[in-house]
Amino acid sequence: MSPQQLVLIGGGHAHVHLLKKWQDQVLPGTEVTLISADRYQYYSGMFSGYLEGIYSLDDIRIDLLAMCEQAGVTFIEAKAKQIEPHEQLVYVDADSSSHTSDQTSKTGHSNHSSKLFMTRSAIAYDWLSVNIGSGIAHHHVSGVLDQAALIKPNYRLPHFVDNLQQSKRTVVVGGGASGIEMSLSLQAYRKKHQLPPVTLIHGGQLLASYGNRIANRMAAIARQKGLNLMLDTSVSEVKEKRLTLQSGTSVPYDELLWLTGPAAPSLFRESGLPTDRSGYLLVNEKLQSSTYPNIFGAGDCISLASAPSMPKAGVYAVRQAPVLWSNLMESLKQKTTPSNLTSYEPQSSFLSILSTGGGQGLLLYKGISIHSKWCWKLKRYIDTSFMRKYQTSRKA
Repeated sequence: MSPQQLVLIGGGHAHVHLLKKWQDQVLPGTEVTLISADRYQYYSGMFSGYLEGIYSLDDIRIDLLAMCEQAGVTFIEAKAKQIEPHEQLVYVDADSSSHTSDQTSKTGHSNHSSKLFMTRSAIAYDWLSVNIGSGIAHHHVSGVLDQAALIKPNYRLPHFVDNLQQSKRTVVVGGGASGIEMSLSLQAYRKKHQLPPVTLIHGGQLLASYGNRIANRMAAIARQKGLNLMLDTSVSEVKEKRLTLQSGTSVPYDELLWLTGPAAPSLFRESGLPTDRSGYLLVNEKLQSSTYPNIFGAGDCISLASAPSMPKAGVYAVRQAPVLWSNLMESLKQKTTPSNLTSYEPQSSFLSILSTGGGQGLLLYKGISIHSKWCWKLKRYIDTSFMRKYQTSRKA
């Protein structure tokens, strides 16, 4: 009897949890493959510390290949281009490379080669799980794709961090949590090295979803840190070294970082899979496609039918991981779609700590806001503790 094929697309929070679990769990009659566009998964929660010069590159990334080797999982470094749900195939870049490791003697997992189920650029699956994160919104603004630095996919960040830190004029567009953290961390680095301040452009209030009180406090902190704020104005066009605002104002830059919020990856619509209106993979409370019950998803790339307004934040993927693990294992065990799968219920609120640079952080929880050094220390403890779970073995 041929083994079941479980294919994972993406190395997000939920999937690294699965890889960690499989290092101690034998899967009889099952072969697992992870497809990722890069060998490393970078943790966005520590990007701010990396930009400020606090963390090294190895501090903020997980070696997916090493984790796969320890779990007896085949790793394929490629971008998934399309999913064919009827034929149960995933199409990847034709020039993809695969890596396997014989871990039988150490873990009890049997080694297998991806050549067994790869036909040209197609990978067959019986069960599929997708955890690829989201894209960047508003990248359709003229000139953005040609001129701006985009941190999604997140393995791009190391390629332009030096330029963002050292340029004469660094501009960040986007005033959500990510844009604020990155701007203030760059500002702290540049202030320390006596470089000109960072300019942050946003089409509304900072952290607008938290209400006026938090928005005003965040703006006050940003100005106190020396950030050059340009609020309630949007970018209409980006050209080389200069962008234009909707007001007609021209803003010069040497490096431009575009952080305008999440957008759905194109993979699902291009594959004809059921999505919400924005293009995110639509799943039920079992983290499962109702139309294709052998397809699961987690993290920022999904839309939960029962909670369509759930924010795109890593804390949800972390909570989804054990549910995904349980449901995939039950499906593999029964070799069919079980009726007793575990339901995921998103939390109503979550603790958020934003780095504001210079060893300080802003804690936000249920209307409470605290700005202090101990908030940054708590954030650092939470982030580094999370990463240590998956960094037991690093490879250069």
